[in-house]
Amino acid sequence: MLARKAGKPVRMGYTQEEELGCGKWRHATTTRIRMGLKRDGTITAIDATSALNTGPYAPGFGVASRLGHGLTYLYSCPDARFVGKVAFTNSPVAGSYRGLGAPQAHFALESLADEAAEKLHLDPLEFRRRNHVGPAGQPGERITPLENFVPAQPIEGGIPFSSNLLAECLNEGAKRIGWKPRPADPDGSKIGRQISRHRSRLLHL
Repeated sequence: MLARKAGKPVRMGYTQEEELGCGKWRHATTTRIRMGLKRDGTITAIDATSALNTGPYAPGFGVASRLGHGLTYLYSCPDARFVGKVAFTNSPVAGSYRGLGAPQAHFALESLADEAAEKLHLDPLEFRRRNHVGPAGQPGERITPLENFVPAQPIEGGIPFSSNLLAECLNEGAKRIGWKPRPADPDGSKIGRQISRHRSRLLHL
C-alpha cells in the first residue's frame, strides 16, 4: 500500500525485536529418506520421514504436506511413502515462504539422487533423465475419485500433469551451464573423497 501511494519502491526495516516478534522463518526440518534402485538406475521406491520445527503457534501441516509432495513426485516411482511430523517449539514462528516445503524437500531428495548416481557410477544428469516423472504422471492407478479434485502435484498414479517440461528443463539447464558428463569412477574413490572433504568443511563451520 505504501509503494502504491508513493509510486516508488518501499523498503521495510525491522529491529531485531520486531523481526523476532512479528516476522517468520522457514520451517527447519530433519529429513530421513531412502530410495530403492535397480542396478540400471531405475528408481523403485522412495520412503521419507520429515520432522518440521513450526515454532510456538502456526500448525505447519500444510507445509508438511507440500514437503511430502516434493519428496515423492519429482521422480517416476511406483511405490512411495511419506511421514510428516510437526513439532511445536520455543522458537520464532515458522511460516510459508516462497515454495513452502519445496526447498527443504528438494535439498534432501537431490542430495540423495547425487549419492545414488555416484554409487551406480552414473552421470547425475543421466540419472535424472532416466527417472524424472513424465507428462503421464506417476505409474499406477488413480485413487482419488473422478469427481474429486487432486493436488497440484499428485503423488498417486494415473493422473497426467497439465504441464510437464522437466526433460526440456534438464537439457536446457545442462546446455546453459556447459555440463559435461562425469566419467565413470569404478571405485568411486575420487568423487567420494571430494564429497567427504566437502561435508567435513560443512560440519566444522
